[in-house]
Amino acid sequence: MIHFPDKILHRYTCTEESVDVYGATTLEYEYAGDVLVDFQNEQNKEIREAFGVAKDNLYKIYFDEDTIIHDSDELRDDEGNTYIIIGEIREYTHFHNYKKANLIRKRGG
Repeated sequence: MIHFPDKILHRYTCTEESVDVYGATTLEYEYAGDVLVDFQNEQNKEIREAFGVAKDNLYKIYFDEDTIIHDSDELRDDEGNTYIIIGEIREYTHFHNYKKANLIRKRGG
């Protein structure tokens, strides 16, 4: 897999965890920089079924091994969509060094 970056995502990292008046955990995110990624729809049926999501709501990104992205980060695009990383970020070190993550588009954001 060769990395073909085609999209800039804005990375927001979790800075604080608190509990609201109803006892639910709320997370606060802070802008941490932009990342250049190769953004694609996830076409693999087995991966979609493993995560239990629809075809049009699961994406994959490939990015340079030196790019900082954490499993707990939120990624946002210029169209106002917010993406959450599901599963783990995978690193590939044979031939082409890159990382891969699956994203799901967050409802309402």
